[in-house]
Amino acid sequence: AHLIRTIRDEGICDGVHIMAIGREERVLDILDAAGL
Repeated sequence: AHLIRTIRDEGICDGVHIMAIGREERVLDILDAAGL
């Protein structure tokens, strides 16, 4: 989540792709922790 937040705040790229293979239920938790 910290990395995603930093990428967004620094404007490094337009987006990220989260591959949570086998842990798809965690994606919303990751996005919440990143402040998205």
